[in-house]
Amino acid sequence: MDTAPGPRATQPALTALVAYLRPLQRAGVLSTLANLGIFVVEHQGAEGVVEMGQAAFADLALLVAAEHGHEEVARLLTKRLTPVVVVSLPAGADPAPYLAAGATACITDEALNSGVAQAIVDAANRARQLRPRTGPGKGSDGSGVFGGLSFSPAQSTLGNGGRTLALARSEREVLLRLAAARGKPVARQELERGAVFSGPIHPGLLKAVVLRIRRKAAALGADPEMLGTVRGYGYRLSR
Repeated sequence: MDTAPGPRATQPALTALVAYLRPLQRAGVLSTLANLGIFVVEHQGAEGVVEMGQAAFADLALLVAAEHGHEEVARLLTKRLTPVVVVSLPAGADPAPYLAAGATACITDEALNSGVAQAIVDAANRARQLRPRTGPGKGSDGSGVFGGLSFSPAQSTLGNGGRTLALARSEREVLLRLAAARGKPVARQELERGAVFSGPIHPGLLKAVVLRIRRKAAALGADPEMLGTVRGYGYRLSR
């Protein structure tokens, strides 16, 4: 989901990774973050979530955790998911294990869906304070460079030699998913899941998105095959 910065924003929007470790109605979560002018990247399940957070240069993470799933949260936090992590829990769940695992804050689903919760505001402020040390380009390992093109999730752009082209939401999120795979192929079905596209998937949609990305790569003077096809399976990004 793309969100526009709020009227009071004076800095580039933060990027939040929202990881659903259990089912939850998304509307309230996304509205809460949108009210703060936070750009959202969504992910379903625990598998690959750390890699997604790194590829997205996420400033903060919101984990929608199960009532008794703190072992999984502890594992993710140990892997340094993001500098700031808020855990959303069902009403009545004990936050102590999550805080002990290293969560920045815990919040109930009810509070999260009721509007802009103070814990999220505090987490966003904390993430902004940390951004000079943790944002894109600060100590980066180059994971945002593919085929000679720089991919900036925060700015939603592809760049080369000082030139940049804006990416549509679908293009950005396909690239995020591929970047998280670190050069390994990603299945078409994986790219078409709700974490990348919202609404029904029409035949040819993913192929059209890939074609647009390749055209932008070519326009920037790069090899469009940096986004390669893996016949009968899906796509991959080349360094």
